[in-house]
Amino acid sequence: MLQISDGRLPCLSGKVVASIVCKGVLLANAPACITLHVDAQTTLETDETAELDNYAKSILDGLEGPNGTMIDDTQVQALAISRIDGYGQPSFTVAARSSPDDFVLKPQEFYEMPDGLWYPHGRVLWTDEHAKTISDFNHYAGLSNIELMSSTQRRIRAEARKAGANSSIGRHERVGFASFRTRPHLATTIELQMWTGRTFSPIFSNSPGKTQGDRFRAGHKRRNPDNSGNGRASQDQ
Repeated sequence: MLQISDGRLPCLSGKVVASIVCKGVLLANAPACITLHVDAQTTLETDETAELDNYAKSILDGLEGPNGTMIDDTQVQALAISRIDGYGQPSFTVAARSSPDDFVLKPQEFYEMPDGLWYPHGRVLWTDEHAKTISDFNHYAGLSNIELMSSTQRRIRAEARKAGANSSIGRHERVGFASFRTRPHLATTIELQMWTGRTFSPIFSNSPGKTQGDRFRAGHKRRNPDNSGNGRASQDQ
């Protein structure tokens, strides 16, 4: 529930953003309900008023983006807006119903995947009653899972979501996340490869600090002490 004490339309969106204290952002679609509390005398006797749909647009614009409570106002499945006439300072309330699992903690970034869509992913998770920054391993493992999921056919992804699978929904580049930080697929791929090389190469080495390339070259030298060719050719000679 969000309540703003100043309902004047010209500065409404900015005041909504400034009043948001939510630590998470909504990923799923949800219905929303807006209730305006307006001063009847101001509404009837001055020009400081607007139609309900104009109020709704300004309020929803203030709720979207990296500092808001949702990615984009296209997530609003159904919208109910009403006005209550009274006297005093104008205000309004916004209510949206959704599952706690539909929220992710800020900040979120959007990563381009092989299917050409962009998927949200962040480094902060809610665990054991508090927010926790995840390790590089879990961060890149999560990106790898999203990449694998995005590589499947759209029909399979849709059926998985229908069955209740917790999979991220990709967005087209023109669908309202421009204000978020974005990572193109090529940059993400290079970053993943660099991290994988730093993390897993020592695991496959005979000695600490050696890479797979060092191990391969060492084995090649043992098989070919005179550098006359590959191991099989040396044995045949």
